[in-house]
Amino acid sequence: MNQLKASIAVKVSEDIGSKLEDAFERAKGEVARLEGQRAGASACMDRINHLLLTVSKDIDEGKLNEEQSLIIKPWLVRAHAACDGVLKQSENAIFAAQGQVRFAEQAVGLVKKVRDAHAAKLSPQMEEPAPGGASEGHPGPTLKALRQAEAAEVPHAPDS
Repeated sequence: MNQLKASIAVKVSEDIGSKLEDAFERAKGEVARLEGQRAGASACMDRINHLLLTVSKDIDEGKLNEEQSLIIKPWLVRAHAACDGVLKQSENAIFAAQGQVRFAEQAVGLVKKVRDAHAAKLSPQMEEPAPGGASEGHPGPTLKALRQAEAAEVPHAPDS
């Protein structure tokens, strides 16, 4: 691979790596958001459980009658089920988002390896010029350049 191709490969790898790193950061942010959603649903379920216990206690203490509890308890159970559904959805979404994080992390690592490999090929070429003007893609001066040099060196016979 010549110097131009190596430099293009490095630049493309850097561009792809940058985009993958952005995707990696977005995926990590999504995991954090979903973990917050899960924590909120869990806290909501805890509060509803506390309310169910409070309603039962209030019935026992005579603060609520059976009729009132028959109205309140089913709604609290429904709210608890709704929060449980959100909690389960959050957990499934977290699992999927963590998969995206792992994928993006591995992809960034792979692109970095490719970039480093191309950069390693590029670095020696930039530091040490090839002997005789030769580059990796071309072994030296062209045949035409050699012929022109030879023609310039040959002394011409004087014209009489």
